[in-house]
Amino acid sequence: IYDQSGIKIDSIENTIEAPTGDTIPIYIKDYKAENISKIFVDVLDYKMQKTLGATSVRLEDFKFTNGDIPKLSVSYSSPYRFDIKEKIDILVLLYDSLGSVALVGKTSIDGLYTDKKDDFSLAWRLPTRSDIKTVKLIPITYTYAK
Repeated sequence: IYDQSGIKIDSIENTIEAPTGDTIPIYIKDYKAENISKIFVDVLDYKMQKTLGATSVRLEDFKFTNGDIPKLSVSYSSPYRFDIKEKIDILVLLYDSLGSVALVGKTSIDGLYTDKKDDFSLAWRLPTRSDIKTVKLIPITYTYAK
């Protein structure tokens, strides 16, 4: 992470699971810095594993309420004709009217079930000035083949 004058501010190392060929957001919880101009991401020492495919979640509807404590309510369903009974971690991206990510959250759901709509809610500690227009659900749990 570099500041506007090109001086290195910080370096962060972590491990993630991600599908190959996809562009995924990387969210660093509670990291605060000002005057960031460049962020570089390098993939080092990666290991390929055969997956049964990334899970998808269908966004049915959402309601965002801003204020001192911004709140999001999401209704979702399964796009599959079979049940997924395992816990699924979900990264939730909230976009403003310009298409920029305004807020990010993370939650878990207890599976996806055929012909069943479900919902979850998230809240943030600080308000946003952005007008939320779109929500994207990105599952970050993958089932690996044996």
